[in-house]
Amino acid sequence: MTIFLIMGKHWHMVYLWSHVLVLGVAAFNLDTQSVLQRNGDPGSLFGFSVALHQQLNPVRKNLLLVGAPRSKPQNQVNVTGVVYQCDLSTKTERCQPIEFDSKEFLHSRDINGQWMGIRVTSQGPGRNVMTCAHRYQQWGESPSDSVPHLLTGQCYLLGEDLKVGKEERTWRRVVCDAGHLNRRPKNHDWFAYCQQGHGAAFAKDNKSLLFGATGAYSWKGTVRMELLDNLDILGEEPRETGDIDLFDRELIPLQSNSYLGFSIDSGMALIRKGELTIVSGAPRGGYSGQVAFLKADPVARRNLSVEVVLSGPGLASSFGYDVAVVDLNGDGWEDLAVGAPQFYVKDGQVGGAVYVYINKQGRQWEDIVPTQLPGRSDSMFGLAVENIGDTNRDGYGDIAVGAPYDGSGRVYIYCGSSDGINKKPAQVLLSKSKHVNLFGYSLSGNLDVDNNEYPDLAVGSLSDSVFVFRARPVVTVLSTLRVTPSKIDITKEQCDKSTCYFTAHACFTYTAHSPLFNPKLMLNYTVVGDAERKKVRLPARVNLQSSSRGHLELTGQGREICIDTNLRLVRDIKDRLHSVPVSITVSLWSSSETRRASADLPSVTPVLNLYQQRTTVSQIILVNEGCGSDNICQSNLALQYKFCSRKTHNEQNVFTPLASEDGMPVITPSQEDIALEVTVTNRNGDDAHQSHSVIMLPDTLRYSSIIHNAPAETQVSCTANDKGTLIDCELGNPLQRDAELTFYVVLATSSISLSTKYVNVTLQLKTTSEQTIQAVEALAKVVFELELQVFGSVQVSVFVSYCLSYIAKS
Repeated sequence: MTIFLIMGKHWHMVYLWSHVLVLGVAAFNLDTQSVLQRNGDPGSLFGFSVALHQQLNPVRKNLLLVGAPRSKPQNQVNVTGVVYQCDLSTKTERCQPIEFDSKEFLHSRDINGQWMGIRVTSQGPGRNVMTCAHRYQQWGESPSDSVPHLLTGQCYLLGEDLKVGKEERTWRRVVCDAGHLNRRPKNHDWFAYCQQGHGAAFAKDNKSLLFGATGAYSWKGTVRMELLDNLDILGEEPRETGDIDLFDRELIPLQSNSYLGFSIDSGMALIRKGELTIVSGAPRGGYSGQVAFLKADPVARRNLSVEVVLSGPGLASSFGYDVAVVDLNGDGWEDLAVGAPQFYVKDGQVGGAVYVYINKQGRQWEDIVPTQLPGRSDSMFGLAVENIGDTNRDGYGDIAVGAPYDGSGRVYIYCGSSDGINKKPAQVLLSKSKHVNLFGYSLSGNLDVDNNEYPDLAVGSLSDSVFVFRARPVVTVLSTLRVTPSKIDITKEQCDKSTCYFTAHACFTYTAHSPLFNPKLMLNYTVVGDAERKKVRLPARVNLQSSSRGHLELTGQGREICIDTNLRLVRDIKDRLHSVPVSITVSLWSSSETRRASADLPSVTPVLNLYQQRTTVSQIILVNEGCGSDNICQSNLALQYKFCSRKTHNEQNVFTPLASEDGMPVITPSQEDIALEVTVTNRNGDDAHQSHSVIMLPDTLRYSSIIHNAPAETQVSCTANDKGTLIDCELGNPLQRDAELTFYVVLATSSISLSTKYVNVTLQLKTTSEQTIQAVEALAKVVFELELQVFGSVQVSVFVSYCLSYIAKS
């Protein structure tokens, strides 16, 4: 299916295709189990735009407004586009068309193909609604004209009850009106193809309407601001970029074909607090896309002047395709999120991006380095960007980002924080229906439709289906953990007999946004001892004497419940230096009740705060008398070595240092045994826990055995790899203060060849106590010694024998 979007003289094609649905969606507090779905007529583009709306009078209703720009009104043949209202307070899935009782709808030539519903937006609970048709046409004066003369577009203002006003000019708004068209030539250089309505919004001052007309001034685009009630002749006059009095395109510092007005939002704390600033995207400006900050000109009463221009990061990235103003870090200054759905990284996996500008108290917007939120390749990530309010009620605003070409379409939820924005999405939404494509094409949020005090989110698609995801209440579980005794000396007699026991005492309570929210919550908990050692497949130093997992019930906010878990220290642990961590982790199991406004809506259950600490840790401190008063061991290990020869005398090993040449020991391979004497000391140092020596041999030497004459309590134990080239010797746990030990590593020299000139042995001391130890290199020279005998004879009867000794050096 291919959809053509007319933008002035250009035809833009949006291709729709289907991808394989990818499962495994991250879940936070937007409920994905009881999603509300509404469907429209096939091919009507039901879902092109969406808006959540709350009617307060004459009756209270929570509504979903859906634009279907290719739909036909009832009993008509013209494809004018329809805006539907869907009542979310009832079980019915049928949506009703909004009736526009106006003579404009009787003039079929003007409204046929106008794409009513390309934009629909709500001002908020109990306030107005606006919808636009950017392809509204005005025909030539002669009835025989078959080609539309003007393509101006138009927007309609409705009351909270979705009814139009009695006076036409109170509800129908046209930017490029007769005042524009009669004062300038009727061509694309001016206002003949304004295409008003792709960008339209209610200003945050709650007094004004904002319209974008992307086709004005050769598609440079323009933005118009006018009062909601334009009958107030004493009020402020309408304003436009370019000045309504002058129509001066040079007042708009953008190039032609920039599409200014394509997206619009505003804020009251962007540059100056309490002053309205309009933000409008120009996705083709500067060849990469631009965003303009506009303000009411203090001198020219009918002009919107450009105060700041932000430029996109990459060529043709469509920076400014959508914009959202939201206070992400809760500092009272509004921040800005800008979509750039066609941004890409060559040979990379990025296809679309959103740039988040954190406000610096209104100063130096051009110098702010934005945070980039990247999308997946070819996903059009950032085509829709929406301020969805504070969905998790943590005090920071959140945004939703549509990526309609990410598979069948996805919506990414990003939560604000004190630092600005969490770069990792809190949740990723997708449609579970295989018939839905381009999910996430449109978004609307920041309105609570089920009265649980959490704002919900509507998601549109180009598959004639829309979805409402309701926010679940967020609870924060507070955990405390205390282990008794908290300190233990494992050298004491009771630990030697495996009777070192501990009790982990954990207490839990929970809080929520509303103090009136008090359901019973069932928690899962898991107690783990020595978790970090288990992660690397090392044995834990404590065993649980009771169940490590269980459930408990919290009966309401602030109501504490506690549990005890017994643990026992394992006998003969090696790591006696580091504390033993005991942790308890919680998760939410179920809830007995939820808060909702209507029994017709399926219930939603609470969810655990994504950003809370779910694991609480307490430490069992192992007291070490050989450490400092702070229980920190700072060892002072040192190593010395000698190359020796080994001989046996009266069944005793005798080690003699090798002769040296030029200060370097000399190895003669003809010697039967070579040994490396290693002496390790810990003079004036704290105990060296888990001390050992790693010896790395060259390929020309092989490990044979270990010999030492130390007392039994300081025996050295060595192991070697299969090749006999890597030796690990345990020296003591701990090797105590002022200890000294010597051992001999016997080495085989059978692999030394005539080409061997030197051997290099690396010795590295290691300990878990605090000490940085450099490796030691033991270097020796290899010398071959050959004995030669020479025999000769003469004619006389005397036999003389000579014995010569010759030394050959390799």
